[in-house]
Amino acid sequence: MQTLRLMDPIKDSDPDKQSIFSHEDVLKTFLHNKKLLFIFDNVEQIPEIGSFISDLLQSAREIKIMVTSRTLLHLYGEYEFDVPPLTICASDHEAHQDTFEQFAAIRLFIERAEAVNPAFHMTRENAVTISRICTRLDGLPLAIELAAARSKVLPLTKILQWLTSGMGQNFLSTSAHNTLQSHQTLQATLNWSYELLSPQYQALFRRYGVFVGGWTLEAARLLSCLTLREAPLPA
Repeated sequence: MQTLRLMDPIKDSDPDKQSIFSHEDVLKTFLHNKKLLFIFDNVEQIPEIGSFISDLLQSAREIKIMVTSRTLLHLYGEYEFDVPPLTICASDHEAHQDTFEQFAAIRLFIERAEAVNPAFHMTRENAVTISRICTRLDGLPLAIELAAARSKVLPLTKILQWLTSGMGQNFLSTSAHNTLQSHQTLQATLNWSYELLSPQYQALFRRYGVFVGGWTLEAARLLSCLTLREAPLPA
């Protein structure tokens, strides 16, 4: 096993030279001719990450890089894979004990509910309610985990009622200490995502909130034009 320390400035090993190498140079040298998989998470928060990854791939051609991001890097050779929500039931009649294994959202809910309450089980009586909770949460894993954690103290029908009433953003939360702050409540996750937008895109996002149940391309373009007149969007 090799350890690469990038905490302090890197000086030339030759005492007669005073060169100081950047951490990026040291990393490129370290990776040269190595076959490794690098995983970068949430890179949309890092300025110029695309250029850095491009340089890394040029200097270490044997490595592979997997990136999670809300935006593309727009690099040659990039493969895009959209991570879809978990599968949910299309209708209530599909949600029963004999078929719930088909739906990843229901499996996750049961798994996380059992983690906080070992006595929890899916039954014929609660199957439809669990399915409706997962459907209400659009099959989003974080939201499902937060909702399942509430099953320890609240009946499933009450959880569904709160979600249906529009109180889910603040209601869904966790007290686990080893989770990111942005993932401890659904509202925090939404706020974190919103803060990643530029002020112009935030304004556009707020204006799109007037649409209910979707929108047409023409309506979206009109709203975008109104926003552009006030402040051009960044490229």
